[in-house]
Amino acid sequence: MLPEYNNAVTIDTEVLPSKTFSIDENAGMIDNLEAVKQAVDIILDVNRFESPILPWSFGNEMRNLIGEPMDFAAIESERYIKEALKQDDRITDVVDFEFTENGGALLASYRVVTIYGDFTRETEVSL
Repeated sequence: MLPEYNNAVTIDTEVLPSKTFSIDENAGMIDNLEAVKQAVDIILDVNRFESPILPWSFGNEMRNLIGEPMDFAAIESERYIKEALKQDDRITDVVDFEFTENGGALLASYRVVTIYGDFTRETEVSL
């Protein structure tokens, strides 16, 4: 038999600022939605497991799709993009995926849902 606990404990949480330097040297500091947009760009530009200074949870695995058929790449790229972006606590979901063939590559369009609002992105997956 498990003990019963009648005293509920509540923990107050606080959303910390996401202020960071912009990659664009003329923009200075950015925060909130603009900071998340920049983080998305960086996450999708980094190959997971290849950097000795970044944690293994950072980056994406889309390089694994090189040489794969288009329909398989569409399914897997959706999973890879979602897994990569949802590591960021400010991103709550990645939805509305659409795929088009762009020459020998796959173009993925999707909507990123964050605690600051939504935005759309496109990512080209080389095959």
